Amino acid sequence: MKNTTLIIVCGFSVWLIPFCVAFVLFPLKETALFDSLLAVALAFSACLATLAYFRRVERAAPRHAAAVGAMWMLLCIVIDVPMFVALFGWTLEAYIADVGVTYLMIPVVTTALGSARTRANAARQDSSSLPSSV
Repeated sequence: MKNTTLIIVCGFSVWLIPFCVAFVLFPLKETALFDSLLAVALAFSACLATLAYFRRVERAAPRHAAAVGAMWMLLCIVIDVPMFVALFGWTLEAYIADVGVTYLMIPVVTTALGSARTRANAARQDSSSLPSSV
């Protein structure tokens, strides 16, 4: 699978999981619990997608991870905006204030996990280069 396809599939899953959770939790829409649970669902989906993506890709440098997270964030916004503005009648400002800002979590998650993977790989290489004791 090419990286571009993998980025799109993983990015779509980052959007789809919270969307499904929101659909199930819609009766709670007017409560703070709704927004909190959606933030948890977004964090979960971003972690899951990041782990799936970097399992299939060699590069996990923080800069690459941040770029992937930014692409996923933009993909989520591109999917969301027509729905919220055209279907639900929200203004763009209301969307950004209520939903859009939450998507900043995505590059934070991808960068953190990409950095952790880079450090783990470096530590693994360092320990494998040590002479074994007899």
